[in-house]
Amino acid sequence: MTLGHPADYREIYDTKSKYEKTIFFRQFRLYGEDNLFTTQRYSDHQIKKRKFASAYSKSNVTANAEGLVRERVEAFIEEISATPNGLVDFFVLMDCFSHDVMTRFLYGPSHATDAIRNPNDRPYIVNLKRSQIYTPLGVNLGWLHGSWLLKSLLGITYTKTCEARDDMMRHMESKLREHDDDPDRDLDYSLYRVLRQARVEGDHMSKNYMVSEMFDHLSAGQMTTASTLTYVVWRLSRQPEWQVRLQEELRAMPVNDKGRVHLSTIEACPVLDAVINETLRLHPVASGRQERIVPAGGRTYSGVFVPEGTTVIGPTLVLHHDPEVYPDPQSWLPERWLEADEAHLKAMEYSFVPFGHGARKCIGLHLASMEMRLLLTSIYRRFSTKLSETSTDESMEMLSALAAVPRGLRCELYVAKG
Repeated sequence: MTLGHPADYREIYDTKSKYEKTIFFRQFRLYGEDNLFTTQRYSDHQIKKRKFASAYSKSNVTANAEGLVRERVEAFIEEISATPNGLVDFFVLMDCFSHDVMTRFLYGPSHATDAIRNPNDRPYIVNLKRSQIYTPLGVNLGWLHGSWLLKSLLGITYTKTCEARDDMMRHMESKLREHDDDPDRDLDYSLYRVLRQARVEGDHMSKNYMVSEMFDHLSAGQMTTASTLTYVVWRLSRQPEWQVRLQEELRAMPVNDKGRVHLSTIEACPVLDAVINETLRLHPVASGRQERIVPAGGRTYSGVFVPEGTTVIGPTLVLHHDPEVYPDPQSWLPERWLEADEAHLKAMEYSFVPFGHGARKCIGLHLASMEMRLLLTSIYRRFSTKLSETSTDESMEMLSALAAVPRGLRCELYVAKG
């Protein structure tokens, strides 16, 4: 049963409700172990979440991730500055950026990818990114996805995408082995270090569980942030009047003696916030089958009683496209976040759930927000972007709510200084 009222959504996903996930999520288990995403029981999820809560807190992310994010931002800026004829495929480069950030946060800088600069790391990420076009097939027909039958019917391109995830996992397994064998592995902060320390102190988590969490966090963190960033730069290129407005705001900000804008200053930019929020509203990147099971005794949603054991879903897309809350919902209108009166703004915020809601809300939202703000600030303080011949509305149509990739599997934009 699909429910579209924000109050029903919050009933299902709120912390106090404690709904359990369905068996649907078991297909995403890795190494035979449940991770945060696949854990069905609410109580079991809370036990796992406590292992990571402090690592993903805003204070810890600011203290331990801002430097590594800024370092990747600088690498990104250097890459687009050196691109011949100024034509950049942001679909690929955004994924390289977010993947590099996540591997640094998870495994430490010495054992991370350098996909922005290193041609040996980039193919793994490019192939995995392109494979996301088949995500709905894998999710809804997992028993058939990757079979010899589909490989025979769909050909070499499909076969290669099926192999992309395995190739990436083997690549990252090698990074983890390097981390384990490195005598200096604890000099830099990493989530893997946090887990290993907890294990030493008596948390009896298995090595397979630790690796399952690492890969799940990597996949979720890099995919969602990269997709949002891709759609932000495309939207700003498609509606240049908003790009100009954003540039004026960002270029007016003060800098420190290193030429950098302080993070707290960036976090207080209303136009930047409006641009990001409107993109997250129109292009939510993880709004697929958020299935939950109605608890014992049943529940009533919008006046309709639903018996216990029923599978219910509160789709993000339905909330984000409600015309009563967001007039002209199919249009990208950042001004709605700047011009709404207090009552209307509260209504929009109540229906705005790009990172989910409640106990299972995206644990990495502070890291994702930092990545988006720092990169977009650096891009539009220095450059302007313009649509290319290939970045059309049709090519950028978002395929499904599970993978959130553009139909054309690219986002080519012209980049110019100033």
